Formats: sequence, structure tokens, C-alpha cells
Amino acid sequence: MARYRADLIETAWEVENIYGTAPTAVNKGFGLLTGGITLPDPRYEWEPFYGIGVDDRNLLTYVQGRQVFEGSFPSIYLCHDNSRLLLEQSLGLIFNNSAAIAAASGNAVPTAIQIGLSGVGGKSVTAGADPTHIVVISQTNTAPDPFKDTWAYIGAQTTNANTARVHHSRNTLATADIGWQGKLPSGTVQGAVYSISRAPATGTGTSAAGVEAPDAVNVTTNIGIRETLKQNSFTLASKISADNGQSFITNFLGCKMGGLTLTMEEGRPVTASMDFTAQDMNHNMPDGAVANVLKYTASPKAPAMVTVTEQPYFFSRANIKFGGTIFAKIRRLTLTISNALDPRYYVTQSGAAADNRQILSEILEGRRTVSVSGSIDMDDTAAGTGAGMTDGPDIKMLQYLFNQGFTDTDVRDQAILAGISLEIELRRNASTTAASDDTMTFTLPGKDTAVSASNPGLVFNSARFAIPGPNQVHQNIEFDAIARGMRIGIRDSA
Repeated sequence: MARYRADLIETAWEVENIYGTAPTAVNKGFGLLTGGITLPDPRYEWEPFYGIGVDDRNLLTYVQGRQVFEGSFPSIYLCHDNSRLLLEQSLGLIFNNSAAIAAASGNAVPTAIQIGLSGVGGKSVTAGADPTHIVVISQTNTAPDPFKDTWAYIGAQTTNANTARVHHSRNTLATADIGWQGKLPSGTVQGAVYSISRAPATGTGTSAAGVEAPDAVNVTTNIGIRETLKQNSFTLASKISADNGQSFITNFLGCKMGGLTLTMEEGRPVTASMDFTAQDMNHNMPDGAVANVLKYTASPKAPAMVTVTEQPYFFSRANIKFGGTIFAKIRRLTLTISNALDPRYYVTQSGAAADNRQILSEILEGRRTVSVSGSIDMDDTAAGTGAGMTDGPDIKMLQYLFNQGFTDTDVRDQAILAGISLEIELRRNASTTAASDDTMTFTLPGKDTAVSASNPGLVFNSARFAIPGPNQVHQNIEFDAIARGMRIGIRDSA
């Protein structure tokens, strides 16, 4: 008898252009998987029926309930190249932060369905094809900020060479998902175009077009991951082989990430854990009457997994900055993003054979929350100079906790709630020159790096300094905070 074997498993994933529809190929990795994978195999919410007409105390029958797909990756080593699309799923969009086209003042003319911008037609795609670029427009006649301003995927070119359709999802079919992500500004605006190509980065300098560089293609390019209103969906594929050559393939469609946690601990690789929800699945499970097996398909997408060989990031090479000051005595730090997914099971009465009340229709995004927690060693406050978090040592966090985020001259006035900024820079040494290192930077808050009354940063919920018992000697602070948002920057080595 043949046995399915865990040492013959392959998994991979790919971003979907159309929600719930598998892409052409599934071959992306997550990073170095150190734990198992909880595949979102279906769970059925059966309801026992104890209604009128039963003969005894036992239930009479079962009522079909909803079908639920929930999965998780409990432990992944964070890698510079192979983890970047995983990070994108947590926030929303990854792009090359070197503008391919930048508009002059007043040059961008957006409408609800298209953008007029000199040269934008050269970045368009055939209707229905995978988008390669996005366009960002400013809310006023200023240079657009790709991390906060309204944006859209560029679809097909219109009859005008300088005008292209815009879509708020990756579906670029002519009439599908037309529009922008964010508020459409009125009046004179400026625009810029950025690459989101999934191809490996090529070229030198800032001319690289791709946002993914597996196997560390050495180019100098800055890649950004920004918060978005609507998340991409992805397809997850798994292939479990038996020792007789047979294989069981499953595709999980319409997946969206519910939460991501990054854990950083001194002397250890940085790890990520994620949970996600899928819309549906299909499989190639053999049976004598496959037409009667739900979710069966003869040709599911087999994962073409690429082996990950790069080394992960270690927390021993990280710069933790509070208010621009580097703190070297962070022992542990955890970043958590929760997207509060909202699965919807819509009522349909169309009579179509595809209607299925058990399967969710779509997954909506709820309010995003970003939280931070960690542990630091306490330093003597006498070493610090200046107010607030300007340049004091770690114990200054306590002072900021007491001020509750207010930073005007007299905190008792409580006139300006600004909070503080947090920057976490992970560095992977590529040579003896620091400028040639690979880096990954997490910046909180996300849309604007400078904190202000209109852009508050982190606010501490607590900073506990319980006196430890033996055998611990040095005093530490356990803190947790909440943040308005986060951005992620990736810099490839030169």
C-alpha cells in the first residue's frame, strides 16, 4: 500500500488577478518554513436538530451549515527576497519606489475611470492581462506620495496614447473593478507611475523594473510596501506525494491574510506567523465516480516550488529607533498586524446552478490594527539630555508613558497628541560597506514618517517594570503600544 509522505510535500502561492480564480502558475515562496502548515481544509458548521417530532432525547438529524476555510503558517524565517510578497499580503501593495513616470505640475487629469498623463500609455496592458504598473495621484497640486496618496492599477490604453483605464483591483478586464483606491481628488493634481512587475529585478542603478528578486539579483533599488484599502487575494497550492509516485494536489482559492506577527528576539532569526481565510478549494482526489465528488477537478494548479536557499534576517543586526534615536538594548520586539477580515455569505436567488449557500461569496477587510510589544533593559536616565524621546536612553520610555503621548511644552495642557515614531531596520551584510547591505525597514506610523497632531505615532498602553526574582539581575521593561499604521521598505544591495 502506498503512503503519502510529508518529506515529499511541495507548497507555493501566487497573487490572483481575479478574486477566487487561480493564476496561470503557482510558484512563489514565503521564506524559510520552520513549522508546519495548517491548510484551510473545509470545516462544516453542522447544526443538530432536536425539533418537534423526535422520539427520544437524541437529535433527529443534521442541518447543513456554512463551510469555513481557515489556515495558518505558524513559523517562517523572514527572508530578504522570498518573504516580500508575504509582507505585501499583510498591508496591501508592493511597488518599486522609483517613479517610472513623474508628472509635471497639473499634468495628471484623473477621472473616475481613467488617467490622463504623458507617457502612461506605455505602461498599459492588454485588457485582462496582469497589471505591471500603478499610478498615484496627489490630493493637491504637489508631488504624489506613493505611501499615502490615491492610486490605481493601470489597465488598457484608450484611443489616446496618454490615457489609460484604472482599476482598484488587479482585474484589468475592460469593465471590471474600474476606479481608484482612495478618494478621487478634484482640481489640479500631479501623478506618478511605479512598477509592480513580478519579474526578477534586472538592470543597474534605479532602473530596475521588478519588485521581486529571488536568488538575490544584485541591483540598487528601493521597494515599498504600503497600506491599502483593499487587499490582494492569493491562491495557495499544495502537493503531497506518495511513495509510489501518485500525488494529491489541492488549490485554496480567494485567500486573504487576516493577521501577521513578526517576532524579533536577540540572537535569533526574525520569524513571521500568519493566519488566513480562503473562499473555496479544489482538488484531484481520485474516486470511482469523480463527477459526484465535490470540488474535484482533473487538473488543479500544481505548485512549482522554488527551493529557498538565502539566509534569513537575524535580530542581532537591527537598529531600533525611537524618535530618531537608536536604542541598542531592545531584547525582544513583536509587531502585529490584524486586518479584521469579514467573510460574507450573501443570499442569492438567481437560480444559477453555481449558487451554494455554504460557500462564502467574498472576504472584506475590516479596520486594520497595528500593535507593538517588547522587552528592553533599563538604563540610567542621567545619561540622557533633552526632552521627551529626543536622545535619552531606554528609561525615557517611562517618561513618555507618563505623558501619555502629549508633547507640547507643558504636558498638563495636553494640547498636542503626537506620539513617537518607531523605525526597525533589519540589515543583512553584503560586504564591508554598509551602503551595500540588504535592508528591510519597518516605519511606524506609515503614511508620514514625521509625527504631528494630524499624524500621531505610537502611544504606549503600558511600560511595566516589575522587579524580577532570581536568577535575573538586570532590570527590564515590558512594554506594549498601538500605532496608526506602518510602511515597509526593502533595499537591495548594490
